[in-house]
Amino acid sequence: MPSVQMDQALADKMVEKAIASCAEKKFSSDIQEAKYALCQGRCDICEDLTNSLVRQLGEYLGQMDRTVRAVYQYEPEYATMRLQSGTHTRTGRKGGINLVAWVDRKSAALNALTDTLETVLSESRRKIGCKNAGPACYTMDVQLVDNKDVLERRCYGVIVNSMYVRSSQVWMRDDLAEPTAPIMPMLRDQVSKDLLTAIDPELAPENVLFERAQAIERLPDQERIPFEHHLYEIKVVLIRRMISDQLAYINIAKEWFTINELADIHRHKIGNGRIGGKGSRYVAGCSHLGRDGG
Repeated sequence: MPSVQMDQALADKMVEKAIASCAEKKFSSDIQEAKYALCQGRCDICEDLTNSLVRQLGEYLGQMDRTVRAVYQYEPEYATMRLQSGTHTRTGRKGGINLVAWVDRKSAALNALTDTLETVLSESRRKIGCKNAGPACYTMDVQLVDNKDVLERRCYGVIVNSMYVRSSQVWMRDDLAEPTAPIMPMLRDQVSKDLLTAIDPELAPENVLFERAQAIERLPDQERIPFEHHLYEIKVVLIRRMISDQLAYINIAKEWFTINELADIHRHKIGNGRIGGKGSRYVAGCSHLGRDGG
């Protein structure tokens, strides 16, 4: 890793470049107008500034350390809330930045760099002087995950290529191919098949169960055969949690429901309980008719 460290001057330049990007996008390249809007608490402009900073940060981390494979931005759960500020809509995350850097190996040097990065960039953003800014606006968090974290969906490794966490890739190393595929070709040879079953379905959260089941369903037919029993096990757990715990119903439903259908039920279900007796009969009937063409 190069000896160049992130200093305050470099962070200031990043913010200046982000302001210039906002000015070009929204104010006909008038930087003073962009600065005034940011000072006045225009959260929509601040969001553009944040997006520019995120792209710059992804490139910077990739340039500073060759072990960085890709960088992702994600939104914490509270970020899905929409708030109203005057005539401008803003997100619950405000200006906070949350990144995950996928690396070949974690290192103390890279950890130190991200810690410094978080400190100096927060200070640079405070210099903008937004009148409505709160502590959350200046938060920045960079988490490091390695190949094992990604493969086993451990901790922040679940951010990489997850269908159930709102995230986006902001930078990728040039020699990597198709990093956003659900099962990445570059990792396929490294994946031991027992990783697909290395969970206890009774204890795992629904998002993990859906990801593992869909990973099994995407396997070629011959490779999938050894994991069919695990797929049925996951279906049983999902049906019992979301629809019914009656054994007779489960024995029939596990043959009819696909994982995609169960995922659709999960997306539309309200609350944490089961959908109820009438609902369970209805969705089972729809699944049956849909597959029979009725």
